[in-house]
Amino acid sequence: MRVGAALLALAALLAPAAGRAAVMPQPAAAAATTPAAVAESNRRFTLGLYRELARNEHGNIFFSPVSIALAFGPLTAGAQGETRAGIGRALSFPETGDGLQPALAALQSALEREGDDATISIANALWLNRGFTPRPAFLEAAHTHYNAAVETLDMSGDAEGAAARINHWADIETHGRIAHVLDASAFDSATRLVVTNAVYFLADWARPFPAETEAGRFTLADGRRIQVPLMRQTFAFRHYRGNGFAALDIPYRDEDLVLTVLLPDVGRGLPELERALTPAVLDRMLASLDAAAPTRVDLALPRVNLHEHYVLNEPLARLGMGVAFSARADFGSLSAEPVRISKVSHLTFLKIDEKGTEAAAVTVVAAIVITGTRYPRPPIVFHADHPFLFMLRDRESGAILFFGRIVDPTNPPAP
Repeated sequence: MRVGAALLALAALLAPAAGRAAVMPQPAAAAATTPAAVAESNRRFTLGLYRELARNEHGNIFFSPVSIALAFGPLTAGAQGETRAGIGRALSFPETGDGLQPALAALQSALEREGDDATISIANALWLNRGFTPRPAFLEAAHTHYNAAVETLDMSGDAEGAAARINHWADIETHGRIAHVLDASAFDSATRLVVTNAVYFLADWARPFPAETEAGRFTLADGRRIQVPLMRQTFAFRHYRGNGFAALDIPYRDEDLVLTVLLPDVGRGLPELERALTPAVLDRMLASLDAAAPTRVDLALPRVNLHEHYVLNEPLARLGMGVAFSARADFGSLSAEPVRISKVSHLTFLKIDEKGTEAAAVTVVAAIVITGTRYPRPPIVFHADHPFLFMLRDRESGAILFFGRIVDPTNPPAP
């Protein structure tokens, strides 16, 4: 499975028409904001943003809550008053004081890895328009906690060149999976700053699917049936039985990483599952999955290849961040010049296949295939052949790196 996600957290920070930001006292840090607390807030934010996206999105959904949170980390340090509180409210941060930054940094560090079993890379960058000078403390926080690169571009005089440079960065950081995140039209004379975050994931299944995938039926929400490639295997997986749905962990070679699939019992059961999935239900389900003994499962899962693009201004505003987009925005710890957020764009890529990835094919083929083992009872049937939810999560930290739903694996273009 290969996943790349890039977040253009701020397509532009624009100067409001008038006024000057005042430097206000910052709130005191909480006593102990931990990566675990941030991971818990990540799960709450995941469900909150999913519900906002599902208001208007009727097809597949796929986003990275970790990428969004890490992009807004340094911006939280640069915000003050209600602006800072609103960002924290929207992203469900456990606090917005100085303790947030090291906790987010520790979570990022816990997620990052590079090896034969899995690669997770996270990159942050600040792009300054020529002539714009942020406060030194803001730049220091971005560098210290997020290792953010800082580069000055001529966004007003050479918009094409500035866009090309940021797009090249996204292309490199997502290993070619997301090569275009903005156009030159994103910049104008009021542009001051662009903040970007990219998350890249690459891992092999602990047990790859057989290469002989055949077409199978997938039932859409309206009852129509389509033919899609359905990958199949019977093996021991952690399984959970909920009220009207079942959940399954499909592990990667890095045992801390899993793809968790939430499958309604009936083909048209996704809306009911979406309504029922509260943070408490989610935490209870994940705890039960983590504690479950693997059981034999007859698994069918469609191949998936998605490219998604969201503008998050309205969803984030509805979650409580509205003031940051308005002329009342207070980023006084970021800049002496009054600025506001103008646009939040989020682009994602997802590919699920039998082997993992092309680069890992040899390792995948070497996986042990268990055959001929006798079991006392038939396997549990878990056929993801109708709309389902899924998440890519790190069991050790408790963080959800990616979350979404598949309502049509063929990923038809939006109407």
